[in-house]
Amino acid sequence: MDNINTNKDFWDELCGTHLFQFLGLKEINRESLKIFDNYYLNMYPYLKKHVPIEVLKNTNTLEIGLGFGTLSQYIFENAAQYTGIDYAKNPVELVNHRAEISRNTSAKAIQGDAKNLPFPDSSFDIVVSIGCLHHTGDTAKSVSEVHRVLKNNGTAIIMLYNKNSFRRLAANPYKFFVAKRKKTFKNFDEYTRGSYDANIKGEAAPVVDFYSKKEIKKIFGAFTLLKIKSENFDNYHFHLFKKEVYWPREKFLNNIAKIMGLDLYITAKK
Repeated sequence: MDNINTNKDFWDELCGTHLFQFLGLKEINRESLKIFDNYYLNMYPYLKKHVPIEVLKNTNTLEIGLGFGTLSQYIFENAAQYTGIDYAKNPVELVNHRAEISRNTSAKAIQGDAKNLPFPDSSFDIVVSIGCLHHTGDTAKSVSEVHRVLKNNGTAIIMLYNKNSFRRLAANPYKFFVAKRKKTFKNFDEYTRGSYDANIKGEAAPVVDFYSKKEIKKIFGAFTLLKIKSENFDNYHFHLFKKEVYWPREKFLNNIAKIMGLDLYITAKK
């Protein structure tokens, strides 16, 4: 099978499984999801700023790409109506489980393709997609679909990977040089994909695309009032003058991450 066809199988392993296990959580239930969600939202403190409650209020919102459903639950707790869509089955089932245990009857998730959204034109007030469209194999087509299903004056809130991040331009070339001697990955492309998204077995995501701000402006050409913000950074652990040094990512979130962060958050109006 080619990369696109293996995407569905890859993403059936919930994005966030590594973190769930790191937290020592075993079973998915109300209590474990609350622990996971609190940790996740603390790890990405800027996320709610890009998807604010006041924007969601009284809206019919679509989310594309569901993962572990932390953002999904935040959205359906604040929007009037919520629809989630994911290429893979397990994220859909988890979000529907979240809605069920929350007794939220205005939220539902379905399986579908971001490149061919199964909704009529002008269906939603808000479309949110954080870290998904760069995995579709055709980000431009997916963005076109977002534009199509948005109502006039509707808002798209999208996150795509930054082609010009510190990780991709500086850290990964060095790390790949080291990893290459261990023959862990076939080539730099596979290593880079794995450094962003890998499953429990350590296999790299089949499709991972990266974009510059210039490229994003072109892809979002049909939108107006485009805003692009750089966010997110890595922890760094290294040796300097025979001393072990640890720089937590929190030190970078309000400075270097704003210039060379891992992610580009895009807010666009139709």
